[in-house]
Amino acid sequence: MVEHSLSMRGARGSIPRTSIFAFYITRFSYRIDHILGFFRMWEIPLEHATGIFGKFNPALPLTQHELDFHGLWDIDRLTKPYITEDIVKRLFGVDWQYVREKYLQDSGNGCLTMRSEYATEKAIAKLEKEYNYPERPADRQLIRGLYTLVTNVCLLRADDDPARHFVPRIQMYKTPSFEALPQWMKEKLNHLYHEYFSVRQEDIWARTATERLLPLMGASDMLVCGEDLGMVPQCVPAVMNDMQVACLRVQRMTPYDDKQFYHPSEYEYLTVCTPSTHDMSTMRGWWTENRHDTQVFFNTIMGRPGLAPTELTPDLARVVFDMHLYSPAMLCMFAIQDVFALRASLATRDPCEERINMPSVYEYYWRYRIHVPLEELLANTEFNDELRRMIAGSGRTKQ
Repeated sequence: MVEHSLSMRGARGSIPRTSIFAFYITRFSYRIDHILGFFRMWEIPLEHATGIFGKFNPALPLTQHELDFHGLWDIDRLTKPYITEDIVKRLFGVDWQYVREKYLQDSGNGCLTMRSEYATEKAIAKLEKEYNYPERPADRQLIRGLYTLVTNVCLLRADDDPARHFVPRIQMYKTPSFEALPQWMKEKLNHLYHEYFSVRQEDIWARTATERLLPLMGASDMLVCGEDLGMVPQCVPAVMNDMQVACLRVQRMTPYDDKQFYHPSEYEYLTVCTPSTHDMSTMRGWWTENRHDTQVFFNTIMGRPGLAPTELTPDLARVVFDMHLYSPAMLCMFAIQDVFALRASLATRDPCEERINMPSVYEYYWRYRIHVPLEELLANTEFNDELRRMIAGSGRTKQ
């Protein structure tokens, strides 16, 4: 249907508005999954198996001059896995000598280094498969410990100039390498870490996203909705607002450390709001996952006194629905599983079976199927009329 590719320099109207395509682009909206990728991508080197050694692209690196200015001269100490006998003992307990002899060797400076055949994440991943994804606690401890050793660095060498450009390792402050540093070095590295991830990239990421989004925005008259969940740079809301891209707000997924839940009444107009997505548990499933979180939600967001029920009742599901329907957000969207929560006769399935996807488990299958035939749903006049009244009562459609 689309005959030629998008130009990232983006002249408006670069996609032909003809035939069936013209019908869709003037009448509907579309969603950009993980719109943060238009700002920057997280690149993982081929020799690694997890995102620990990933780097943002584009990004402005730390320079040798900056490290020198802060007194961080020992580059090898910060960029190579820092392994000592104390760290090995702490990670592997009674098995530390076995690990030392099999996987490590002396580096000649009072420290240890990984043997070449075990020096990368992919090597450990291969070892993990040989253990057939270990079930024994001791085997799991071994694999986790080896991953910790090979990733135990504070800085990564940048691809463009490995000798003079550097990147903070994500969550470097959680590594044994960082813990072993003197306090003044920790403070310097924490300052550079914050400046790198939260300050210096904002302009280049904003420019990059604008250049990449312009062709899409100019190709149609459709409303564009962006899924902007996760580690959100400060520039994202301003760019999306300037380009009139609707944001996504999930009530129990805020980016703030001091704010666990949104109240939909605080959403801005250019928003798509929802209580859950395909990548998380349903409303009923979430309600049973963490008793403390449920209690906080029940008392603070719902404004109900006392103990929260152990299960999400249809009446409580209605409260959540009304919060969203009466919010200022332009669009409300509800998963069919959450719609079923409004009626006890439909919410008969185990909530755990209603979850569609679990992103952290790559082999998780999208196997959810509606347990009620569509013909029965269409024939359920009482329930459909209730939904119509809820929506019309909120002013989102006519009765």
